Amino acid sequence: MANLPFKRETPIQLLSEDDVKKALGIDDFRKVTKGQVVQLVSSLSQMDPDVAVKVIEQVPGFTSAALDMAKEIREGYVVGLNANEESSKAALARIDAIIDILSEQLKNDGLTPEERMRIIECLNELAEKPVEIHRMNQGLILKGLSIVAGFAGAALLSAAALLGANGKVEFPNYHG
Repeated sequence: MANLPFKRETPIQLLSEDDVKKALGIDDFRKVTKGQVVQLVSSLSQMDPDVAVKVIEQVPGFTSAALDMAKEIREGYVVGLNANEESSKAALARIDAIIDILSEQLKNDGLTPEERMRIIECLNELAEKPVEIHRMNQGLILKGLSIVAGFAGAALLSAAALLGANGKVEFPNYHG
């Protein structure tokens, strides 16, 4: 059998219930604090699905705590996005102002060819800045969405466990 580039050479060691308790510094999942729920949610993807369901079932109020935290994270994320949007608008306004100034300078007939080339180089550099700002904003958006999605996924998993789905939720096949 060929060695495929995506095949793992060593299997991933999934966390056991005892591993999770040890990492949280507890001896009973009923003692999980609200702050430890974040750690617990973060470690769910490293657990065997059956272990994750058992852990979730033992943590009182896990679903509501995970949903509350997802809401708090979302609210903070929205505030951050709004602040980022204002900051981006201000940066773009400054770039536009500099482009206007440099464009006016290009109209000066007394410029040497070197000065004219330097101004054109500056204009080219400034023209790339909005693209950089857009990429940074997209990165921020994707990172925030992945955090909120992680908490929402954990809440859904715990809700499924409590409803008896045993963590095995099937999704429709959209590929035909």
